[in-house]
Amino acid sequence: MTETSLSHSASRRVNIELQKARMAQQVAIAERLQWKVTQAKRRLEETTLLAPFNAYVSAVNAEVGKTVSANDSIARLIDREEIDVRFTLSDNQYGRILAHENTLIGRKVVVSWNVGETPVTYTASIVRIGAEITSQSGGVEVYAKVENPTEPTPLRAGAFVEVTINDREYRNVYQMPQTALYNGTTIYLIENERLKPVTIEVVGTSGSNVLVSGDIPPGSQILATRLTLAGKGVKVDVRNGKDTGATPPPLDKTANAAEKAAKGL
Repeated sequence: MTETSLSHSASRRVNIELQKARMAQQVAIAERLQWKVTQAKRRLEETTLLAPFNAYVSAVNAEVGKTVSANDSIARLIDREEIDVRFTLSDNQYGRILAHENTLIGRKVVVSWNVGETPVTYTASIVRIGAEITSQSGGVEVYAKVENPTEPTPLRAGAFVEVTINDREYRNVYQMPQTALYNGTTIYLIENERLKPVTIEVVGTSGSNVLVSGDIPPGSQILATRLTLAGKGVKVDVRNGKDTGATPPPLDKTANAAEKAAKGL
């Protein structure tokens, strides 16, 4: 009985020592893991993602606890100070402006963003021209850099805007309704209540009006009401200038009016 009791007692002591060793091992593992947690927290506190410039942030892929590598995309940044506007000029518009000027680069445009009750306007400068004709619109794509896209309201990327660009400048021209034009090259002056045909050249358009050049004496009355039997010597009843005729302004004033009307064509 004594030897058996001693054997059991020795076995329990060995088992206790073994469990203590295992416990010490688990404590060491727990301390090591706690140190890793502390290290991870410190690294998280020291980790900050900062945009290198004032930007809009989109398509964010980073999140707390996610591991990223050097080749992973963190987010998409859009510089708030570098906003371009893309618009299209028709072949006719592009050719007409370019025929008058050597290049469009540097030309000023007005950008209007219809947001809220009052449109917000910005000034932009053309910086580049598309390399080819677009198949969708059949025109030339033009890119203009907005000079101050954060004032008065920050312009957002992807916004639909309206662009106004000055057309070519017309000088020594008259602006008149399209109804005054006959056969594309003739207008009628009213002299002593009789029609007198004058050959003119249409040099441009301004909305519903046409811009013409020709030998038109300043102060002349022009037939603006459409007549089926208009011709040389036909007698007309001039009741008021609004219905049957229109008096064109002097040439110098006409040039200014045509220049203003040509904006945004």
